[in-house]
Amino acid sequence: MRFFANLFSALILLVATSADAGEETYSRFLDTFVVEQGPGVTSVRYGEVTDKDRDALKAWIESQAVAGPPEDRDAAFAWWVNLYNAVTLDVVLDNYPVDSIRDIRFGFGLRPGPWREDLVAVNGEAMSLDDIEHGTLREEWDEPRVHFAVNCASIGCPALLPEPFAAETLETQLDTATRAFVNSGRAVQVDEGGDLILSSIFQWYGEDFGDNDRAILDWLRFYAEGDTAAMLDGRRKIDGYAYDWSLNEAE
Repeated sequence: MRFFANLFSALILLVATSADAGEETYSRFLDTFVVEQGPGVTSVRYGEVTDKDRDALKAWIESQAVAGPPEDRDAAFAWWVNLYNAVTLDVVLDNYPVDSIRDIRFGFGLRPGPWREDLVAVNGEAMSLDDIEHGTLREEWDEPRVHFAVNCASIGCPALLPEPFAAETLETQLDTATRAFVNSGRAVQVDEGGDLILSSIFQWYGEDFGDNDRAILDWLRFYAEGDTAAMLDGRRKIDGYAYDWSLNEAE
């Protein structure tokens, strides 16, 4: 009887320890491999991720997918963003080295990138990255700042934060991520000819920001500071869009 009692106690301790460790796994991964390159810019040390690190990330994704999102709305929003970003890291690592996430192909390889592929099963339901971003986050939350929280592993994308999103800090994290991207030099640029060029995010998802040039520019002005605010001053028209799909890899 003592043997079984000791075994049961050991199993309980193992489960508890694993759960605690699991909660820290994604945070530790970001803290270890995400590098801040400057204001609003981060990159990832993909080449330094070991097999052990990859296995731990995969196990964390699986544990989250089995558990499913929490009921609290802020906690659920943070959970879905973290899952999206972790799955993106995972699919890049599975195909690394790669110059761009758009070079990753599945099946017959007709579509660039992994966004429409079923990559994770949440509560038993197969889901793609598009399902998470567009079918869940954008569908269930009226929150345009989601575009600065999810990360597509590209230089042109808003920065991957070096910490997970969390319910208790969600508003601050969303505001910080949005303000950082808007003022990073990737959201707003003026080319040599004087044309105003925005990130393609504002073309792809224009309806989330007002769906016309003036509304989008007003939305940007709310967050713009310094040089970015100066570039937007007096502008009423967007002249073009640009996006850098190169992998956000730390050199």
